[in-house]
Amino acid sequence: MNKLSIKFLIFAAIIACVAVSCGRPYHFPFIIPWDDTTDTPVSLSYLNSGPAGSGGFLRVDGKGHIIDDTGRKKFWGVTLCFGACFPKKEDAPKIAGHIAKFGVNLVRFLHMDMYSAPRGIWKSIEPDREIDPVQMDRLDYFVAQLKENGIFVDFNMLSSRPFHPGKELHESIEGIFSPSSERVTFSARKTLLYFDDAIYNLKNEFTANFLTHMNPYTGLKYTDDPAVAFIEPLNESGLIHNSLNGYMKMLPDHYKELISGFWNDWLKKKYATAGAMLTAWKPRSFMNGRNYLKNTDFTGDYTKAWNIHREPEGITHTVSIKGGSDLSNAINFKFPEAYDPQLLMKQEIKGLPPHTPFKAVFSISGSKDTTLMVIIKDDSTQKTLHEASYAAPSVWSRNDTIRYFFEIPTDVTIALYNTSSVKGYIRISKISFDEALPIENPEKILYETDRLKLFTEVAERVVTHQGSDDWNEFLMETEDAYWHKDIAFYKNELGVRSLLVSPMSSINVPSVLRQFDVISDVQYWEHPIFLGLRDWDPNDWFLYNDSMIRFPKKSKIAQLSLERVWGKPFIITEYNHPHPNTYQAEAFYLASAYGALQDWDGIIAFSYNQTNDDWGSEYIRNFFDIDQNPVKMVSIIPSVLTFLGQDIKPAMDEYTIPISRKSELNSLFMHADPWRVIDVGSLGLNPLMGLSSRVGLALTSGTDTSGLNTVLKVKENGLYVSDTGELIWDVRGDTGYLVRMDTKNSKIFAGFTSRAIHFSDEISFEPGEVLQNGYCVLALTSLDREPLPASNKILITALGSVCNDQSIYYSYPDKQISYPPDFGEEITVKDQWGTFPSLAEGIDAVIRLPGQLKSYKLYSLDGKGEPVQEIPVMVEDGVLKLTINHQYKTLWYLLTP
Repeated sequence: MNKLSIKFLIFAAIIACVAVSCGRPYHFPFIIPWDDTTDTPVSLSYLNSGPAGSGGFLRVDGKGHIIDDTGRKKFWGVTLCFGACFPKKEDAPKIAGHIAKFGVNLVRFLHMDMYSAPRGIWKSIEPDREIDPVQMDRLDYFVAQLKENGIFVDFNMLSSRPFHPGKELHESIEGIFSPSSERVTFSARKTLLYFDDAIYNLKNEFTANFLTHMNPYTGLKYTDDPAVAFIEPLNESGLIHNSLNGYMKMLPDHYKELISGFWNDWLKKKYATAGAMLTAWKPRSFMNGRNYLKNTDFTGDYTKAWNIHREPEGITHTVSIKGGSDLSNAINFKFPEAYDPQLLMKQEIKGLPPHTPFKAVFSISGSKDTTLMVIIKDDSTQKTLHEASYAAPSVWSRNDTIRYFFEIPTDVTIALYNTSSVKGYIRISKISFDEALPIENPEKILYETDRLKLFTEVAERVVTHQGSDDWNEFLMETEDAYWHKDIAFYKNELGVRSLLVSPMSSINVPSVLRQFDVISDVQYWEHPIFLGLRDWDPNDWFLYNDSMIRFPKKSKIAQLSLERVWGKPFIITEYNHPHPNTYQAEAFYLASAYGALQDWDGIIAFSYNQTNDDWGSEYIRNFFDIDQNPVKMVSIIPSVLTFLGQDIKPAMDEYTIPISRKSELNSLFMHADPWRVIDVGSLGLNPLMGLSSRVGLALTSGTDTSGLNTVLKVKENGLYVSDTGELIWDVRGDTGYLVRMDTKNSKIFAGFTSRAIHFSDEISFEPGEVLQNGYCVLALTSLDREPLPASNKILITALGSVCNDQSIYYSYPDKQISYPPDFGEEITVKDQWGTFPSLAEGIDAVIRLPGQLKSYKLYSLDGKGEPVQEIPVMVEDGVLKLTINHQYKTLWYLLTP
């Protein structure tokens, strides 16, 4: 018996016992064949008319949008990573045709440069210098197939290249290694691009060889092919980000000295003498003395030192070994319900030396919306000496420091409170209350011999606002000069005519990115979190199982709206709500609807596939791949039509915040975080503005900002309506938590409700009993682009949760739970992703449409979009009534005459 026959028998057995899969009978196998290119009723291949690039090279118009000779161009794309960039030749036409069928018009190639063949482009990575000819041939052929199917390409030229030393690079580069990830830290190595000519020249050599190579299947070099829409010179990197993220501290001495030389030269140009610099910096320096807190690593009977909250209050606590910031122990408090402010832990400190400054230091992380309050009181008078709240990030914060108390009493109590009033957790590690001993000559810390040390190595010990500004300005000017040189290399030396796309804007400084043709950013809702000893540990991770709809202000849509730079095209180069989040069905609908409202120029899903030998797995392989995820794939078609079509009109009003180099420096000093370098919210932009109007940043340098609106007061009442009236985000609670899109060509509901949802044109949705508190995503989409009451081809998509057969769900770290998990739960499947087939939740609902459609017929569709079964329809009081349910075992339906 061959492998295919065995697989079919197993598949049949699974169908026979599907009632127990995922724990509920509403789930059923739903497979979208990876190689299907048939012209079924759902096919959108017609959108990609003609070979990609037939309208000439893309360019940017005066309004900051992308055009070619035929007019405006917008993109809905997918990303391929690693081996998936090099499919076998017999598979390439099928993959290209299948992607085109879903209306996708752009493929982004990422992480081609991390591995040797077959997972990467290199012949060998010891060292990584020579392109493998077989891999290049496969890529060339695949690009030609994409082009023929009307699909543009985007090449990321430096993603995760290891840069092993060889003869060109200093041998110490091998010392840039992350013990926690147990692999080369390519992010830290990319820091060297800005300073080391050797690594920059190697980058250029590969770039030139790749882009000027003749593709034998198109007869064009990539520099001459208008189907190459975009080139990204660098992925997820930037000097400010790398500095804040600690990458410079990881560098070996050879490279620290190299960067220190540039730093010192910069200072010499600004200040005539070292004395003048010290006068401007006004440095104050302290060295850590004794830590007066006891048992700060929570070992043994730590409750003798710490007064922990009373367990009967419902809050529980545990200690995780090496589970905190910088691999320290952490104390973990869990709140099973919302509480008023509650004391978590406190400790009395006796006998402090008088007239001595102190500082408190701690690291925290927590679930969504959790907040830690730190209070320090004088025991003798009960006077509060310090009180401040700190938002707990989802990943470990850099050490938060409560700086210097003078004239502190001899006896104090330090207490930590949860003030969140939400269900969740807070983790605390590396807490200390240190005697801060002043140093008379702080400049001694700054210097080694006659050279100033890297600021990243002294900033924790030397307090100086001007020093911080100088360091950040040095990095910004260095990066400015780098991009001026590198963009000239692409455009002048190589003759590239494709649009150059910036690294992600949220980890970079807007004024530095102004040189690029296109600005980009990356966002994920509830990205997996790794708190163990290894980054990307397949067995030690979790993500918060929650719907973004419940959190409009913290939504990634709202955050992304703040990253757009006025006058520049804006593309989201990576977006996803990763599996196994059971609310992931909403991902592409929300991004596409609000991306259209914001008038963005592109959205690229991450990722389509990451392997070249498992295209037909028939189950969801990992967090990100969507090609075998039936819920994500079905959602693409209405999402593409929403974003690329004219369903959602751009917002009428546009609001911007002028941003200068000075305001960037101030934000870096006060609010900088490695993953949100500039906190534009602190400059006056409320994220909720992005749910009603177009928003963005206006660079004051070289930009005419006259006449731009800069003020919009948002009433945070839970109801946010677009100024076009087509989008409503409603979290008031009395009607549920929902997003509603209402246009002539589409009606979409996503969220939680137990009531009927009414739209214009006499259309309504009434969800039935579904698994997750009424959560579902329902959409009516006109496939022939006629208004729905007149359309001859209406697609109905009905989506809920999705899982793999035999997948096991846990409440992190190891408590097995039933399916579906609660919202807000920290969930993991460890490495137990399950097996084929993927199982989708069928949605029960009643849909009512105007009476002129009463002669229409309703069909359930299979994975190819072919009609399978006619479903009875009814006419009640002149209204067409459609009843869909999970028994039809489909995620989409066709309504047609």
